[in-house]
Amino acid sequence: MRLSPPKTAVLLSLLLLAAPSLRAVPGGWTLFWSDEFNQADNTPPDPATWGYNTGCGGWGNAEYENYTTSTQNSFITSDAACTDGKCLVINAIDLNTGGGTCGYTSARLTTLGKRSFQYGWIEARLKLPYGQGIWPAFWMMGTDIGTVNWPGCGEIDVMENIGKVAEQGHVYETIHGPGYSGASGIGTSYYLPGGALFKDAYHTFAVNWQANRIDFYVDDILVVSRTPASIPAGTTWVYNAPFFFLLNLAVGGGWPGYPDGTTVFPQEYRVDYVRVYHQATPTPSPTSTETLTPSPTLTQTPTQTGTIQPTLTPEGPPPGGCGPLEVSEAYPNPVTIGTAFHVDLSSDCPRTVSYGVWTPLFRRVAEGTVLVSGTGQALWDARDDRGMPVGNGLYYWVFRDEKKTILRKLLVLR
Repeated sequence: MRLSPPKTAVLLSLLLLAAPSLRAVPGGWTLFWSDEFNQADNTPPDPATWGYNTGCGGWGNAEYENYTTSTQNSFITSDAACTDGKCLVINAIDLNTGGGTCGYTSARLTTLGKRSFQYGWIEARLKLPYGQGIWPAFWMMGTDIGTVNWPGCGEIDVMENIGKVAEQGHVYETIHGPGYSGASGIGTSYYLPGGALFKDAYHTFAVNWQANRIDFYVDDILVVSRTPASIPAGTTWVYNAPFFFLLNLAVGGGWPGYPDGTTVFPQEYRVDYVRVYHQATPTPSPTSTETLTPSPTLTQTPTQTGTIQPTLTPEGPPPGGCGPLEVSEAYPNPVTIGTAFHVDLSSDCPRTVSYGVWTPLFRRVAEGTVLVSGTGQALWDARDDRGMPVGNGLYYWVFRDEKKTILRKLLVLR
């Protein structure tokens, strides 16, 4: 809704101090929660709402940034183009080390463990960075990520952009879930009309998220609607549950490519606000929730030595009478460019075995199946499901049946 103009300058001043400036949204919606990022300049975002994922090592996408908690990389600043004159800046900095893993710093903010929401009109007003290898995003994941892992928890990409010249007026909207993730995510994209670029002005990115339906919007224009009918047959719609927010600015990766001589640093990703609206007459579905428990700290180091391991659920029993699956060896380990991990499997009766490759932060980068009839072999060439090389670091190659989970640690060095 839009506030009616007050009759006096005094009242106007009081309203501006006391409440965020609300823009028009579809009729019947009211503001439920927001972060207007209106603290003092050069201070960090509100710690009651935002935590940090920190570290480098690729983040499962062969990225080059080192995410930090520094106010050099995420801070509040004044901006006359923002609704209240203030915004959040996520700032990507070139360390002038010649690029490569950990050659840049940036920030990845998350509300996991602090605030989560289920359903509503969820909107951010953003001004995007630009340049080859620059990858900003506003996205959401299910709060059950620690138990069901990714993509079982679900992911809603409200906005992704890759900053190369041909993409600076182009954004992507995608959902990822079990059986439709990575390169198989259900996505679409939107181009600004008239050749306009997202780096030149603020734009709004929103979802109208209801039970069994997600509508994606850019500047109040409906881009696409997703329902259970949108996902592959036999897969699960995992979006009727609480999700948390993420705001990040990645540098490099298999999808956007890497900075080159045309890329200018520092690059600023500006966030005017993040808002959640509720319907005045809600649909018959669970209401938004807010979780106020301590936030877990997720950290990656260049060598991926973290101890977080995926929790996996068996996909079903093998044929009756079969003994457990056996994995004899993984080699070579580590791998470098041009080589692949090679695992020998054995079983006392024929079966098809599913496997996945995971980062220490629960993100699956590859999956596959192998027929084991007495013996079998599985190969992984250190590429993700899109065929792009993964970043350096530690990965977990996991095979499972109903009797046990078999995990092999793999180290990728390039």
